[in-house]
Amino acid sequence: MEVSYNDLRHQEVIWADFEDISGVKISLEEDEYELTVKQEDKDNIWYYQDDEIETDDFRIALNSLSASEFTEEEPADKKEISLTLQIHNENQPEVKIELYRYDGNNCLAVVDGEPVSLVNRSYVVDLIEAVNAIVLN
Repeated sequence: MEVSYNDLRHQEVIWADFEDISGVKISLEEDEYELTVKQEDKDNIWYYQDDEIETDDFRIALNSLSASEFTEEEPADKKEISLTLQIHNENQPEVKIELYRYDGNNCLAVVDGEPVSLVNRSYVVDLIEAVNAIVLN
């Protein structure tokens, strides 16, 4: 049985544990980035290109993405950032999260093509800053 995000109605936009993520494709301002994870001695080591990266800010920003309210409204404004997460989960090995500008305080989260919730825009800005810190260093 396949369970969709809407069946569960998580407060968190990303329901997977950070340790279960095996890679992330990021689309930000016309640019594409890919973060990969290699397991070394039971630890997940994250890489951008061939460089090992620090992911604390990225992890905190991802985990902060939570619904302020649920909605099925379609996005009407600019896409801020898009993430495709590869997950160690046979039922749902991949999830795509798109965050669109909604108003001054919120972004609209679209998960696997379905609008699901509004997210505090400051959390989305934190996520964008965390990604920029990784890819621009």
